[in-house]
Amino acid sequence: MSTTKYVETYAYQIDENDIIVRLSDNWPAFAKANYADELCNPANVVGVSLFDFISDAQTRQLYRAVLARVRETGREAIFPFRCDLP
Repeated sequence: MSTTKYVETYAYQIDENDIIVRLSDNWPAFAKANYADELCNPANVVGVSLFDFISDAQTRQLYRAVLARVRETGREAIFPFRCDLP
């Protein structure tokens, strides 16, 4: 009997200027489930800076460091985290 737990994955893609250029197909449902109706429409997210959605200075600093490392090494970064809102 397997004890593997399924975790839903939500993804976005950013360009070299940290602008969101793509969302996973399940993004609108995630936004709706988290009462972020204004973010259900991808047009309200795509074309916007990733950092417009991160209010905490420490979290912005972490993301900037991770993105710098990805761009420096050319390797992707995947890190699971709890996210209560889009």
